[in-house]
Amino acid sequence: PIVAITPLESTLYQLSLVWGIKSVLVPEFEDDFLETVRKGDRALIEMGFVKDGDLVIVSAGIPAARAGGTNAMKLHIVGENAKS
Repeated sequence: PIVAITPLESTLYQLSLVWGIKSVLVPEFEDDFLETVRKGDRALIEMGFVKDGDLVIVSAGIPAARAGGTNAMKLHIVGENAKS
């Protein structure tokens, strides 16, 4: 499945309505890309979409929360960069 994380409620609804994408609302994105990925991991684990060790593709716009599109992709193992 395709699952998106977003800090914007309007984006959450647009993704669902236009593309049928499941979306998860996170309070805000961090300036640090990896910290945002960690937040995404936690949110998606809590919602039951993924579990530690799952392989996912992260696509993002850097800097975060700026309109204009995706300019980065990362092959990511869920929980790989978790802070203790």
